[in-house]
Amino acid sequence: ATVGELDGIRIMAKTISGDLFSGDAFDGIVFRGNTFTTRDGNGEFSDRGLFFQKPDGTSIFRVPTDGTPISMSASDVQIERAQVDELELNIGRVRSGGLLELSSGVTPPASPPELNAAWKREAQLTRPPEPSMDWAGFAVWNGLYVRGVNVLGSAGDSADRIEVYNPDGSLFKSIPTQINPRAGVTVIGDTVYTIGPAHDPNAYYDNYLHGYDLNTGNRTMWSGFTRFFSSKQKKIAIGNDGTNILVAGVAPEAVLYVMRYNPATGAQVGADMTDTGWNISVRDLFGVHQEGSDLYITHKDSTRVYTVSGSTITRKAGNSNGTQWAGWRNPNSNAGGMTFVDGTPLMADSGQVFEGSTRASDYTAEVCYTLYDGTHETTPSPVATINVAARETVTITLPYREGL
Repeated sequence: ATVGELDGIRIMAKTISGDLFSGDAFDGIVFRGNTFTTRDGNGEFSDRGLFFQKPDGTSIFRVPTDGTPISMSASDVQIERAQVDELELNIGRVRSGGLLELSSGVTPPASPPELNAAWKREAQLTRPPEPSMDWAGFAVWNGLYVRGVNVLGSAGDSADRIEVYNPDGSLFKSIPTQINPRAGVTVIGDTVYTIGPAHDPNAYYDNYLHGYDLNTGNRTMWSGFTRFFSSKQKKIAIGNDGTNILVAGVAPEAVLYVMRYNPATGAQVGADMTDTGWNISVRDLFGVHQEGSDLYITHKDSTRVYTVSGSTITRKAGNSNGTQWAGWRNPNSNAGGMTFVDGTPLMADSGQVFEGSTRASDYTAEVCYTLYDGTHETTPSPVATINVAARETVTITLPYREGL
C-alpha cells in the first residue's frame, strides 16, 4: 500500500522504501546501507571504514578497510586492558602513581654490581734464579719492562745485570753491568742508566753513573758519582725528566735532594732542588720522575708530588689518600720502582707491574647497569657506590643471572 501520511505508532511490513526516514529511534536486526553519518557530520561508518573527527576536520579515530593502519590522534586515550604483540612509541611515559611491570625474564637487575678499586695489574715478572738478589728500580723501553738485578755480596758481582722483560713478564734479555745497580734504572732513548759502586774494590770513586745500550748491551757512558756519600745515606733513586737524568735522595738530616745530570757526560745540570720539610721517618727512595712541572718522588709506601719552578720544588696540594696533598698510595704499599708511560704511572713491587689510572685525585664512583639484548633494554639496577683512591681503577663484577 502507498500511504501519504500516517499518524500512528507502528508500521509493520516486510519491505519499506523511501528517500528519507526520520525518527527518534530505530530498532532492528540488520540495517544495510552505503554510508551512516552522525547528525553533526563528524562521524561516518561506511564501506570504507569507521571515522571520527573534530568539528574543525582534525582526525581523531580512523579504522580504514583498505588495509592502511588504524590511527588514534586524540590527546588522551584511556585503555583498561590491552594485549599488544609489538608496540612502537615516539614518547612513552608512566604517570605519577603508575606502574610499568615487565614479564618474568625481562625484569631489571635486582642486585647492584660488585665494585672493587685497585691499581690494574699488568704483569708478573719472572724472578731471577739467585736466592739472594734485589730487583732495583723500574723503567719501560719500547713496551718492554726494564729492571736492575743486584746480586748480593761481592761474590755475586759478576751476576749483576740489567734485565729486560716481555709484556707477559717473561725474560727477553740480560745486559751485564760493571757496577752494582743499586739506585735502580731509568731509560732515555735506547740507553738505560744506573748508579752504584764499582765491582773493582780499587775503583777511584765510591759510586759511578753508567749507561748501557739496550740494543747491543755495550756501555756507552760512565761518570763518577760523588753525591750522597755519607755512611748513613739511605737508598737513592734514579729517573729522568725526558731530557736529563734525575737523581733523588733523602740525606741523613732529613732533606730531600733532587739533581739533574747530562745523560751524555754525567755533568750536573743546574742547581740542587731541595725540600727541607721531609716530615716522615722513611728515607729509602724507589723512584723519581718529572712530567711537565710535576716532580714525583716515590718511597716505599706512597708517592709525593712537587711543583718544579726553576731550581725550586714545592709540595703540591691536591686530594689523595684522604690528605690535602697530591700523590698516591703505592700498590700494596710496597714500591720497587716507578715510571710514567703516556702520562700515566707504572709501578713495580717485588715482581708485579701495575698501571695507574689518569685520575690523580680521590673520588666516589656510583655504578648501575642494565640488561640489553641488542634491541631491548631493561631499566637500571640499584646503584653501588665505592670510594676510589687516586690512580686506582674501578673493576665492575655483575651478579650471576641465569642465561647470561
